[in-house]
Amino acid sequence: VERMQLFLMFTEWTLHREVQFIDCMTTMRNSLVSSEDYPIMHFHILVDGSTTNFVLQTVHDLWCQNNDDEVNVSFYDVNSVRFTVQPYQSILQTYFTSANDPYYNKTVFFVEAVIHKILPEEVDKVLALDIDIKLNASVAELYEHFNNFSALNILGLAHEQQPTYRHYAKQYRARNHGTLVGEPHPRGRPGFNSGVVLVHLSRLRESKIYNELLEPKSLDTLTEKYSFHGSLGDQDFYTLMGFEYPELFYTLPCGWNRQLCRIFETQGYKEVFDEYHRCEGEIYLFHGNCNSTLPDI
Repeated sequence: VERMQLFLMFTEWTLHREVQFIDCMTTMRNSLVSSEDYPIMHFHILVDGSTTNFVLQTVHDLWCQNNDDEVNVSFYDVNSVRFTVQPYQSILQTYFTSANDPYYNKTVFFVEAVIHKILPEEVDKVLALDIDIKLNASVAELYEHFNNFSALNILGLAHEQQPTYRHYAKQYRARNHGTLVGEPHPRGRPGFNSGVVLVHLSRLRESKIYNELLEPKSLDTLTEKYSFHGSLGDQDFYTLMGFEYPELFYTLPCGWNRQLCRIFETQGYKEVFDEYHRCEGEIYLFHGNCNSTLPDI
């Protein structure tokens, strides 16, 4: 039986983040109560000294009371992982961080970009989730979207639901009238949001395109082509790659990553904001990005 592999990060403890982690794990656990086929779970959790014991206790309390055989947990200390991430982080930071917003300079915002170099070789797929989410449907249903991947897809993400990349690609758009880059879905390429990422690890490890883009020369060429300088870490990396190589990406339906952030609405994009933020149909997962308030579920 295939294990459901999930990756989460909880470092730099605060009470707010503790509540987020509990809510994330609780709604995930509750989403499976009514599932007929309870999946065998394996959590891969990035922690530090301030969070390890709390995470261990939370996972035990929520998941291991009655289902000991169906849950495994692997911990990855951020200080150990840093040695693997750092060479790539120093490259990616050049293009995907801002001196005005040092928040995204941290190692945790580049871990997922090199997750195929961190998780064990035997793990061939993983669902990576931010902790500022609440599930309104079975996490097993979300995991099943791997079955929708084409033979070329290596990553699955929902579109960014703000004109973030209309903004970041404004120089390219000014030079290339009529471009789909930065345009809203369904006709355009609005970029991706990395709060929910389905990672086909075995394909990622073998992808020449992906791994070359982790090197300065290829990345420099691509960022120059799109006049792109972001500030959101790995999310910018995925988006830039998606501009050039859309075939590598499976587009997750918006209802599986319903982003609640509206910050760009008040930053000069009010007229077009709803074109990006629109998400019709049922909402299966809420994402409280930029500290947005999550609904009660």
